[in-house]
Amino acid sequence: MRSLALILLTLEIVSCFRSVIMVKLRRNLGSLSSTRRDYLARVASLVGVCVLPPPSLADTEIAIGSAERACRERGDCLQTGNFDGALGFNWGGRDRCDARDPTCRTGGKVEGAEVDFTPPLSAEKVTDVVEVTLSVGRDETLKVRMGLFGDKNPTAASQVLKAFSSEGLVTGGPRLAMEDGYGISSIPILASNAVLTYVGSKSGTVTLGLPSQGKVYAKVKNVRKAPAEFVPQPRPPPIAGIPGEAGDLGMVMMASKGLGYIEEGGDLDEAFERLIELRGYGSEGGSGKGRVAVGQLMDRESMESIYRLSTLPINKKFQGIVGVVDGPPLVNVKVVEVEITKEGEGN
Repeated sequence: MRSLALILLTLEIVSCFRSVIMVKLRRNLGSLSSTRRDYLARVASLVGVCVLPPPSLADTEIAIGSAERACRERGDCLQTGNFDGALGFNWGGRDRCDARDPTCRTGGKVEGAEVDFTPPLSAEKVTDVVEVTLSVGRDETLKVRMGLFGDKNPTAASQVLKAFSSEGLVTGGPRLAMEDGYGISSIPILASNAVLTYVGSKSGTVTLGLPSQGKVYAKVKNVRKAPAEFVPQPRPPPIAGIPGEAGDLGMVMMASKGLGYIEEGGDLDEAFERLIELRGYGSEGGSGKGRVAVGQLMDRESMESIYRLSTLPINKKFQGIVGVVDGPPLVNVKVVEVEITKEGEGN
């Protein structure tokens, strides 16, 4: 894209030279009495018509990077080689906020918002607390404490609890498949290896999951890729009798059928790409289609963390599509530590 823009700029300058010089030289330099030196001097004076930006250009705010603004204010973008400023294209480097900046939101712009970070006051009893530490990029960490409603939906809460445990959740197949050397290889659902797979800027919802069970296997086993005999875990048998519900602010949501059912169908290796959803700002009145609240965020820090995650810029390949403000995050966010306690312990 940048190379194409430079080519177009070069063609534009060449075209300008040709038009201006041909017209004005015929008009002003037609005298046979002019010396060669006078002729060249007059040609050089016409070059500025094409190279120098018009005076109004410096007053037009197109490129928003600091370097672009400076050259446009001086009116010397082309002379200093700053083609971004001359063309006014938003290249996405200097004119985007840092994705690691807590004020940087979807679209790469800094925006403010009035957000209530008070954790929800649910009538449901919290039986277990899962504290997840997340790394954002290279130098930022966030903590999210989730309280699970073990009495409300025991089966659903148990699935989440096992998935975040060190042993992981085994959803089907022989246990020997978890051990290499028996002709088949598999691995439990290990949420301790989950990453942020989805950022919902409008809904304030973020999703943690496992984009590929095979890649998790390779990471845990420290091999380049999963072997040919690798078999991904299937979805667990669907939980019956749990109606869908809207998730309010601060709720921990999962598919009402169980883990792996937020998006049904597709490649089984990617079945757990969206394990759980965490609802931050702006999520009141969600549709609740196929979802159930399995827990809640426990404190203000957790609410702030979800807000931070839900306002991350999305991956560049989704940017620029009209109406698309949700998608995978631009920066890598992954689970680095998990601690599970019973409610009331260590608090």
